[in-house]
Order: sequence, then C-alpha cells, then structure tokens
Amino acid sequence: MENVAALRILGAIIALLVGLRLLLACLAELDARRRAAESFKLLRTEQHLRVEQHALALKTRQGELELGWNGYRNFTVERIDRNENQSGSVSSFYLAPRDGKVLPFFQPGQFLTFRLRIPNQPKDVVRCYSLSDAYDPQRYRISVKKVPDGLVSGYLHEEINEGDILDVRKPSGKFFADLADPTPIVLIAGGVGVTPLLSMCNSIIEQQPEREIYFFFANQNGDEVVQREHLEALCQSRANFHLAFCYSLPTERDAALVGSTVGGSVLHRAGYMNIALLQEVLPSGAQESYSFYICGPGPMMDAVEGSLATWKVPAENVHMEAFGAKSVAAIKPTDVRAEAAASELQVCFKKSQKTVTWSSESGSLLELAEKNGIVLESGCCVGDCGTCQVPVRSGEVEYLRDPSENPEAGSCLLCIAVPKTDLDLDA
Repeated sequence: MENVAALRILGAIIALLVGLRLLLACLAELDARRRAAESFKLLRTEQHLRVEQHALALKTRQGELELGWNGYRNFTVERIDRNENQSGSVSSFYLAPRDGKVLPFFQPGQFLTFRLRIPNQPKDVVRCYSLSDAYDPQRYRISVKKVPDGLVSGYLHEEINEGDILDVRKPSGKFFADLADPTPIVLIAGGVGVTPLLSMCNSIIEQQPEREIYFFFANQNGDEVVQREHLEALCQSRANFHLAFCYSLPTERDAALVGSTVGGSVLHRAGYMNIALLQEVLPSGAQESYSFYICGPGPMMDAVEGSLATWKVPAENVHMEAFGAKSVAAIKPTDVRAEAAASELQVCFKKSQKTVTWSSESGSLLELAEKNGIVLESGCCVGDCGTCQVPVRSGEVEYLRDPSENPEAGSCLLCIAVPKTDLDLDA
C-alpha cells in the first residue's frame, strides 16, 4: 500500500512537472510572439520614421529647386536609347538644358510640353510626354512609343538625333505620386502608359526605399514590355518590390511563362488586366488603405476603375491618367452645370473671324473650335500644359476641372473651359 501511495505521489509530481513544463513552454512561446510583434512594430515605426526623414529631405530639396522657367526653354538631346523594349517601338530621349543650369524638381508622374517644328506642317506642333525617370538635376528623360501614322512620335523616332535641340516647357500635371506618403503603392500600367509610373517607381525607390511597391504591367505580349530588365532586376533585388505581367495576346515565349512565378516574385499571366490578378498579388485588406495609380488606354482604365470600385477601394485612393493628348474622356458640361443643358450661347473667335453656337453637346471650347474648322494650338487637352490659353475679350467661362496652374488674368484654357455667357475670344 505504501508503495502504491508513493507511486501515486510520484505520478502526480511527474504530471505536475510535465504540466509546468508545458506551461513554461506556452509562456515562452507567447513571450516570443510578443517580442516578435514588438520587434515588427518597432521595425515598422523605424521604417515610417525613415520615410518621414526622406520626405522632409525631399521637401527641402524641392523648395530649393522649385523654380521653373517661363515659356519654352532650349534642351539638347543628349542621348537616345532606341530599344527600350524588344519590339523596338519605344525610345527614351535624355534632354539636357543648353544653358547648363540645374533643372527644377518635378513630381514623379508629371510631364513635359514640347513645341516641335515639323517639316511640311503649317505651324508648330505641341505635344506632351511624361517624364519617365526619377529626378536628375542635369537631365530629364521621356520615353516615346512610335505609333502607326503618328505625326510627332514618327518625327521623334525618325528625324531627331543626338545633339538636336528641342523647345520644352517646365514640368506640369496633377497626376503624381505623393513621396511623403509611406503607405504601400499599387502601380497599374497599360502599354506605354507605363512612363509616368516608371518615374513614380524609380523616385520611390530612391526617396522611400522601405515603401512597398506593387507593379502590374499589361501589354499585348512580352516584346512590348518597356524596361523589362530594369523592372525584373528591381524585383529580384528588393523584397518590397512586387511585379506582375499580363499579356492579352501572348507569344509562344510568353505562353511558356504564363502561370509561372519567376525569380520568386515575378508573375506572368494571360489575358487582360483584371481584379483577379490584383487580388492574387495584393494582401488581404489592401483595398482599404493602399494608394492606386493607373495609367493606360481608356478601356483598360475604365475596366480597372470599375473593378476597384466593386472591390470597395475608396475613390480618394485611386488616381488615374489616360495617355495621349486626346485619350482623356471628355467631361460633359452637364456634369458641371445642369442648367447648361438648355443653353445656347454665342462664341466669337475673333482672329478666326467665326461666330458659332455652343450648346451642352459641344464639349469644351477647344472641341467647339475643332468641330467648326478653327485650328488652335493645344497640347495636353486636360488643362495642365497651358498651351491653349487665349485672352477673353468679353464674357465669362467656367472650368470642367481645375487647371494645374491658373491662366493669366483675362485669359482662359480652351481645352477645359465652357462658356457661362456669350463669349468673345481673341483666337
């Protein structure tokens, strides 16, 4: 009996020791998790502090370099990279100011406005092209796709050489990434619409190296991908850079990659850009706080915008720009002023010696002019470049959207203006 009692006591002690050991193990595990959570929180805090320090340094730098220039400035084509994709359809032009002065800072995503003297054209041609790299105080870079029958893109690709001189206006535009924002950024590009997003990507890597970047790039096939090697190298060298390609018309070489994940984090998918791809790559909850920047052809942007809305992405987190001077969908005047639907106003283009009737179906004053055979200088067509500014002799206008910079007193920007009263324009 005494032996049995002793065994029972010993068993109880052993069970107690085992339980105590398990308890200590659980406590150790909980303590390890707590320490890991605190370490992660500390790491994120340090990252945010570093981002804020970068932002402060950037603001100081911006303040020193904010001054631009008035009108057009002469730039020399310093270098041309003619094979930015495998198809050879995209070239990059590196532009250095002829006066040798330090260039003003620009926001990543902004564009330059060019005035080009193209042979056999009755007047100078104005076009806007996005800056495609991070800020460099010595030179700017644009990347241009040669499109079939493209007047300006064909001229740049075929006629412009290193050493030639181009007339350029200072950087402008409201589509740009916030380099003071530490939250993860999602860049969604279609074709050559990638150019402003390359500027954002490279600027963030330079100024906010800890910021998470998710880069989605849609093309017809892999031969059209701009700066593919650069993007893949970023993905392989940086744990916080995530890259996905999708191809609407994949080649055999693309098809061999489709469905795979290359180099640990480069995804290849077939089809059009869609919400399924975004949800596959982005972490759960990304739609609530991530910033989305989208640039590409109108149909792609419409589809992505609708998908993001369905996914409950807040509208203020979505920033969009269609590429090409005429690709931004016209805003109907009725969206701004309901009573305009019944209005018919007279617009006199004094220099052109034409008076025409404007109605809510006419669109902007620039569209009204074009529909009536009045040729006027224009550039971006979204109120950013200031090329279409003309004096208002009498009458009032209102804007379909806020211009990037206020026009000169007594003038208006035709591309985003509609008449409020009968107008007399010095155009």
